[in-house]
Amino acid sequence: MDDVGKLADLAIKLEKYRYNIAASMSWVIFGMVFATVVLLNNAITLLSDFFSLPLLFVTLLSATLISATLYREFMKFAPKRKKGTSSLNFAVPFMVAYLVPVLFEMPPVLTACYCSIAWYPSLGAAIIVAGIRERGDEMLVFKPMLPAGIAIAATTPLLVYLMKFVAQWTHVMGLGLLATAMMLIAYITCALYGILRAQKVITM
Repeated sequence: MDDVGKLADLAIKLEKYRYNIAASMSWVIFGMVFATVVLLNNAITLLSDFFSLPLLFVTLLSATLISATLYREFMKFAPKRKKGTSSLNFAVPFMVAYLVPVLFEMPPVLTACYCSIAWYPSLGAAIIVAGIRERGDEMLVFKPMLPAGIAIAATTPLLVYLMKFVAQWTHVMGLGLLATAMMLIAYITCALYGILRAQKVITM
């Protein structure tokens, strides 16, 4: 019976380990999707010298929905978990943020500047909401969403401050790329730390 108990305990640990690895790797997926979308928008704007707010909104919203959907599908490889934040709920902060230029008349460069970074605090808000729900997930040994969302929210003022130095379109693109780099730093940190913490599940 002792051997059976040890085998059962090992099986539980392996399932928990697989779950934590899947959750950690999802950050890599999020980062790749969002970085690709931002880089694509910047490339189109620079090559065509044309900024399209509807195109930016559609692509960012699509990236949000794709990321959330991929995360839900990816987590099917892990043990069953409590119902998390839906794709639509995750997209709400983005939809609200990008209504601002539509509701308020803003100069073209300021509109482009705002839109190039508005996704960043929107992402932070969405992750914070998801992180609050994540705290009840007993399978996770490291719950990164809330601290990641707070980190993104805390670094948003830097981007807002830099907005006042924007004088041309290349500065707008640079600000968007800086936001992308900051996002990737947060995501990579969460992914690596989550993977390292997952190793402890086996030794518990």
